[in-house]
Amino acid sequence: PGFIGDPKPDLMSMGAYGFTPSSVLKTEKDSKDESFSLFGGTSMAAPIVSGSAAILMEGMRNQSQNIDPFTIKNILMSTATDLKNDPFTQGSGLVDVSSALDYVNGKDGLFIVHNDASYRNIKKILDPAIDRVNSTAIGFKQFQLPSNSIPMTSWFAGQLLPGERSSATFTISNPSENEITINVIPKKLSLIVKNEFDGTTIVRQQDSILNKSGTYIPNYVKLSDIKHHSTLVEFFDDKDPIPDDSSLMILNVNFPFDSFMNNTSDVYADDLKISSLYIYDWLDNNNDTEITSNELSLVNRAGSWGTVQELRVTDPNEKFEGTPLVGIYPVPTRFSYWLGDTKMNSTSMDYTLSASYYQKEKWSVIWPESQIVTVPPKDVATIDVTLIAPTDLQTGVCQGFLTFEGQKNVANAPISFAVKQLFDHY
Repeated sequence: PGFIGDPKPDLMSMGAYGFTPSSVLKTEKDSKDESFSLFGGTSMAAPIVSGSAAILMEGMRNQSQNIDPFTIKNILMSTATDLKNDPFTQGSGLVDVSSALDYVNGKDGLFIVHNDASYRNIKKILDPAIDRVNSTAIGFKQFQLPSNSIPMTSWFAGQLLPGERSSATFTISNPSENEITINVIPKKLSLIVKNEFDGTTIVRQQDSILNKSGTYIPNYVKLSDIKHHSTLVEFFDDKDPIPDDSSLMILNVNFPFDSFMNNTSDVYADDLKISSLYIYDWLDNNNDTEITSNELSLVNRAGSWGTVQELRVTDPNEKFEGTPLVGIYPVPTRFSYWLGDTKMNSTSMDYTLSASYYQKEKWSVIWPESQIVTVPPKDVATIDVTLIAPTDLQTGVCQGFLTFEGQKNVANAPISFAVKQLFDHY
């Protein structure tokens, strides 16, 4: 979330292991450099979203439509693909510039949503702090947030005490020649079950297929082994560990801090042990029960310099033909935050591996005035929505969605609110 509790991010784009153009010029005779390479991270996701916005602006100009930053963002958010994660992970979802252009071109069934309350609630919290800033002392005129209403797809319902309520009016815009009917459903992710497994990494394991110096494989753990075994029979039970109604699986591997970082090192963060997390689909083609690299298909991976690695898989029951297999890869050498690879051999680390399964369910704190909205052709419709903070909520930030489901488009409006607490003055 944002620092006041507003829902962020707005959107996602592909940021890991995508093919991007590299240099197409040969700098040497008989060069074997490829014209495409693997690239990833924010440095890839941000340009893709920026390019999507540019393409959308071009399409809007071709239709002689007015362009402003919030309209661009609202269109991209309302036409994004739901990745079935929580709002603080995905925002509205994955950018889909093709669907965004379909809306601009008035394709049947496409619509966008926005509300009038989010910016007002943000401004209410920020204005007192801004008023205390001496702008002229730092060379600026008096800074103020705009007083006009700014339409936003996401709804920040404010900072509320338990039992307080907040309201917003959502506008649904239909650019097509036909009437559309939309179901309005408040949703949130709920935990179905969380299982854990304790283990210890084994460094520098080799594969019978990739059996060459300096090449190592992860430590493999069957997903079905990540659970609490109350009986001996359950220990040997390999049935599908993923609940049928699971829409999201989150894998975490946690390492003790004193194993990750050598606190006795003279320089802070100069001696680190790093591991990465993978999830594979394993097809035991020769039925020998031995895991080899040529039998694995990578589903997702996670890696960072820290004590926790996390990866997520949407609709996990659809992602595996064979056996779901977790890989924990202990990097064979130690690293320095300042110098990189120290070339010193790493050693084993204890870890806890957890598998959490989630499903979307109705979010009871949100009350739309109607569950169905009909939007006339080339027109708009509005719906009033009320949020009531339950009296038993603890302080913190709550998150969910208001999902607008049409036949050909689903718009996820991220929603958040902060629960505050009054303190007695003495």
